[in-house]
Amino acid sequence: MSECCSGLDLTYFEFLTLMAALIFKMEKVNLAVMEAGLGGRYDATSALHPAVNILTPVGLDHTRILGSTLEEIAMDKSLAMRKGPVVMAKQSLEVMDVFKSRAEKIGADIYEVKDYFDFTGDSLRFRSVQEMYLKGSEMGLKGFYQLENAAAALLAWRIFAEKKGKTFDPDLCALALKNAFWPGRMHFVSQDPMVILDGAHNPQGMEALARALGEMGIKPETIVFSCLKDKDVGQMIEIVQSFKAGNIFIPDIKANPRAMPKEELVLLFGQRAYPLCSVKEYLGGLRNEDAPVLVCGSLYLLGDIYAVFPQWLQR
Repeated sequence: MSECCSGLDLTYFEFLTLMAALIFKMEKVNLAVMEAGLGGRYDATSALHPAVNILTPVGLDHTRILGSTLEEIAMDKSLAMRKGPVVMAKQSLEVMDVFKSRAEKIGADIYEVKDYFDFTGDSLRFRSVQEMYLKGSEMGLKGFYQLENAAAALLAWRIFAEKKGKTFDPDLCALALKNAFWPGRMHFVSQDPMVILDGAHNPQGMEALARALGEMGIKPETIVFSCLKDKDVGQMIEIVQSFKAGNIFIPDIKANPRAMPKEELVLLFGQRAYPLCSVKEYLGGLRNEDAPVLVCGSLYLLGDIYAVFPQWLQR
């Protein structure tokens, strides 16, 4: 395939998206979920025409490319919309205005999650499916924000099923959500001592992580953190410091020119922050008094960790 694409001047992500689409076609995949990586205007997935669009909550990320405000980022993401159903997760008012304006312009139909679900404490109820009731504590992916994500997924599947003549089975959906597993999303890789890996890599994700840990009554004693320098590093550091962990260890992210050098991050953190030379040696020699240990700040950091602890990729 690389020979066929050699003259097309594709980016890395364009090539991966094309390769994925080809493999899905060859394997006769019934249904594929494609996630945009960078907005919507130029993202490679925008070359596809989805049966259902899903727009998750918009936050400040990739600001150097997508824009410095929520409205600018929403405008870029809105260009991924296609005519047809668009499932809309909870959004700020300025983002919703942008999305609704775009939907009206292209003839897309917006389905807002809040119009179909009731959220009460740690649970959700699908109003149009009375027997559909889920508790966050019973779900495979933890945190209230994962309940909101589950609601968006359920609504999208309900719309798709009706459109394509498929069966929407509430019991099967509930079972799937309870068994859901995603490495790097509130991923408890050890209980004794407790070690949690989370891919939160922007302020919005870090705030969601903080809320999820608070809901579960977990206060990290040790944090392993690193990030990319093109993120809102200052705000992320503030959130990490709000955990009031005993120690913060900063490793380098390997072979990534966008990574923030550990020495610079240590200086920005100040007290209780120390450079970490070997993630493998440190995490491999943890003591109970170090726990709970939280690793966060970058999916690339988690990639380095899974590379040296491949067994943690399992459920």
